[in-house]
Amino acid sequence: MRCFKKTVENLKKHLKSRVLKNFEPNNQIIALFDISNLDIPGNSFVISISNGIYTDTRTTKQLMNQMYRSDGVGFEISKFLYSKYKLKQHLPYVNGRVAYMPMAGGSRRNTDWIGLHFIEDFEILDKKIHFITTLNNKITLDFPRGKLEKRLHDIDIVRRTHLKILELKSKSWAAYLIYEKDQLMKIFDNCTCAKHQRLKEIESLRSLNDSHVDFLFSNIGIEGPVKEATKQHYKYNYQRIKKLF
Repeated sequence: MRCFKKTVENLKKHLKSRVLKNFEPNNQIIALFDISNLDIPGNSFVISISNGIYTDTRTTKQLMNQMYRSDGVGFEISKFLYSKYKLKQHLPYVNGRVAYMPMAGGSRRNTDWIGLHFIEDFEILDKKIHFITTLNNKITLDFPRGKLEKRLHDIDIVRRTHLKILELKSKSWAAYLIYEKDQLMKIFDNCTCAKHQRLKEIESLRSLNDSHVDFLFSNIGIEGPVKEATKQHYKYNYQRIKKLF
């Protein structure tokens, strides 16, 4: 088992002066280490299924912000569903089964990220999380504060809701969505909290789409004394696109 810890000595032994500059971030990344303050070339230490182990000149924040280039979604789904469920801290990156959790607040600064869809098991010892990946690697990251179970729970809500949206869309296309649950998703299979119960009640793709459109028009910078009227005008014209006239 290969063990990765965020120390200069430990990270250096896994590197062979591999610095990538133009790699497009995608869901094959297992973990990102913020090394911008360490004596290692580059700003991020990357563990990836498709590109191996290397450092990147971009920061972890820059890499996560460029995920939209590979999937066209970026943080849009995460922000929409975090808003829908009134979740606030430690915004994750979620797109279907793909989920990246920041170890600390990643919106304002650089932090470490872990790809939960690659995690088989974990344990917390002395404010550090030891993750076991599906490739049988051990990745140790600092967990400075908060409750890990709650953060995983919130991410699970977002993941399941987006998968529900994709499932409803698939049915409308006369297709079926098939996916395998990872170990972390199985933890919350029998959760009876109010948010998981709300998720079970989602049956209308139209209502989900309408709330998504409301979220978008509320966050694209429409200002001024006629803000609400302008939003309604654009939403009306958006609905017209769906009709045959």
